[in-house]
Amino acid sequence: MSQRLAARPTGATRPRTRTRALLGPACVAAIAYVDPGNFATGVESGTRFGYLLLWVEVVASGMAVLLQ
Repeated sequence: MSQRLAARPTGATRPRTRTRALLGPACVAAIAYVDPGNFATGVESGTRFGYLLLWVEVVASGMAVLLQ
């Protein structure tokens, strides 16, 4: 019982595999609320605040096209 075995990282614990496993749900969560109302709200806020975050709408729309 005093001997410890060094465990090698499995696929789920490796950093790259873990990152890839989290990207799918992250993409779905990123586009989950991109509906016409939220899109219009984003564009409206962009016009009021100088289009600083309009790139978020473009990226989210692109992700929605790819995933749907």
